[in-house]
Amino acid sequence: MPNRALISSSPPRSTKPTRLRPPGSGQPIAMEPPPPPPPRPPPALPDELVEEILIRSPPEHPASLVRAALVCKRWCGLVSGAGLRRRFIQIHRAPPMLGFLFGTRSRTHFVPTSTFRPRPPHGYGSFWRAWRPIDARHGRVLLHGIGSKPGEPIGDLFAVWDPITGDLRDVPTPREYLNLRCWTAAVLCAAASDACDHLDCHCRSFQVVIVGCDDHEQTDACIYSSVTGAWRQPASSQLQHHGAFLYMEAASAFVSNTLYFVFGAASNLLEYNVASQEMSVIDLPPAYSRQYVGCMTTEDGRLGFSTAEYSKLYWWSREAGHDGDDGWTKTRSLESLSSRS
Repeated sequence: MPNRALISSSPPRSTKPTRLRPPGSGQPIAMEPPPPPPPRPPPALPDELVEEILIRSPPEHPASLVRAALVCKRWCGLVSGAGLRRRFIQIHRAPPMLGFLFGTRSRTHFVPTSTFRPRPPHGYGSFWRAWRPIDARHGRVLLHGIGSKPGEPIGDLFAVWDPITGDLRDVPTPREYLNLRCWTAAVLCAAASDACDHLDCHCRSFQVVIVGCDDHEQTDACIYSSVTGAWRQPASSQLQHHGAFLYMEAASAFVSNTLYFVFGAASNLLEYNVASQEMSVIDLPPAYSRQYVGCMTTEDGRLGFSTAEYSKLYWWSREAGHDGDDGWTKTRSLESLSSRS
């Protein structure tokens, strides 16, 4: 009989593990199927989305951005980029209070109010003992050397410090001010207020303004530019005022291109317009205590000052009156902590 090929459909292959019998054994050996391939990693987040997440980090805890920068090189580049830094400031607007500096006769102290810690300049092992803060503004701190001889109103050391990067730039002292009876100083961005929003300009050029009084009750101003590296004394920056006196320890304020300093017997403010380089005097309200007076900028950007009377703190702001003249208005008061305990 001729051979006939038997054609049949193969049964479906079973998904059960194949069991083989080893030679000479009646027991089958189970063979597991190969493991499934690993899942594909999720696609990387676009840089735009990562920035949207990072700029919402709490501004009072800058360490969170440092930890984010350690995730990978790409995130480190985003965190250190000028674009994210500027958007971060634009979203949060009002800069957080990271801490405050104050100087004593022996050293400078930093009191933190956040996780931020300032970076001392490289190579300055005795930085906190060699300098004391005079003013701080626009991401910079104006320092004065405390190693000068006793009785000298101005030593020969000034510097501008960036506490974020640790950069320290020496500023020469103008010789005209070595014999001043009293003086104070301020640091600010070199650009005018209408040309810079001061959100991220701490690494750019700056100005230092020193105002001082001589023995003849004449007040002068001198301006240092980091661009030229030199001081200049405008002829218009002079004022003759009876009882002229300046307080280095009192805080200054900068409002609309104008610097304000506590002046006289703490009963006036000295107004110095940086653009026109002209001086004038503003009277403070008579019904306030003249203890611990300091200039300030209000939350809405106006000129203000604070003062302490016994156990209370008071805030004043300068507002336009109905007759068009500016006047002072008491806005807030706060009972100090010492009286509550």
